[in-house]
Amino acid sequence: MHDLLEGVCNYDLTGILRLFIIDFKYFSLETLNQRIQYFGYGPTDIRNRPQAISENNLKNKKPLMLKTTASEMWCLTRYLGLLIGDMVPRNSEIWELYIVLNKMLSIATSNSVGPECPFILKNLIDEHHQLYTKLLKTNLKPKHHHLLHYPSIMERVGPLINIWSMRFEAKHKESKVAAQAITSRKNICYTLFLKNQLKVAHRVANSINFDPSALFKVGKTVFISEEELKNISSVLNDVSGYTFISWVNVNGTHYSTNNMCVFISINRETSLPVYGLIKHIYILPDMIPVAICSLFCTNSFDDHYQSYVVNNTKEIVKIKITELPYKKPTSYHIHPDGLLYYIT
Repeated sequence: MHDLLEGVCNYDLTGILRLFIIDFKYFSLETLNQRIQYFGYGPTDIRNRPQAISENNLKNKKPLMLKTTASEMWCLTRYLGLLIGDMVPRNSEIWELYIVLNKMLSIATSNSVGPECPFILKNLIDEHHQLYTKLLKTNLKPKHHHLLHYPSIMERVGPLINIWSMRFEAKHKESKVAAQAITSRKNICYTLFLKNQLKVAHRVANSINFDPSALFKVGKTVFISEEELKNISSVLNDVSGYTFISWVNVNGTHYSTNNMCVFISINRETSLPVYGLIKHIYILPDMIPVAICSLFCTNSFDDHYQSYVVNNTKEIVKIKITELPYKKPTSYHIHPDGLLYYIT
């Protein structure tokens, strides 16, 4: 988190965007801010939408131009290809630095890794550092050096996201907010400690978050038209007693029918992922949530946009949400020409 999202990503994107806007004039700062503001991040990432970049920050010489949180930087790095990729030439050497950075970030934040991932990450880090010094004409920072240890750590402990500090920072935020609201500074540590203990005691006394059912929440019941029921009847023939709902939250992950896609499987012929757009969600009498998805046909992976190119299909499938191979949902984005869909 501190090395990548609050360090290397900020250094790289600062240099890349300054070159694109000031030197190469591929687009203006106003255009970039408009795209950041109006881009369709989807229901999951909209709360992490990056902040607009000020003209003063763009023109000063500081190495960190982007004033963002770690979550906002993660969001910006993931979606930058779709945000400005159509305005950047495909043969841009500067853009290659972003592509390598995004690949590094994808592996470092992956929930599961294979035995080859540490080796791939090592090669990406070496390539990144060479491109960074060559293209941005600056020296490496200490946080760049920290990345050199990531492959060996991944070999020992597995996915790096399991040992990152983001969750601890989220817990610290509670005390930070409380500290700002408290006027007394006589013994601030004791005050925050007492406040935390009272909160824990309240949760234990009322069994809050200790009941397994608290990890499963559902939205309101929704009505499905007769015409729509006919369209999805092929996946409902063997089901009875179901209830359609607007959303479901399973183990802290939110699923809804608002432009949300999920990873279904891997196509054995093309080795490309198969995604599905959640059209409906229903629960069975035993409270098992099921998603009815419209499948996308994945054509290829566009390295320039760092996204999968997909097309709509008429195929409908159902899958139990608890059996999804990858739990985190994503969303699809329409290319400016309106013909292709991208999933990142």
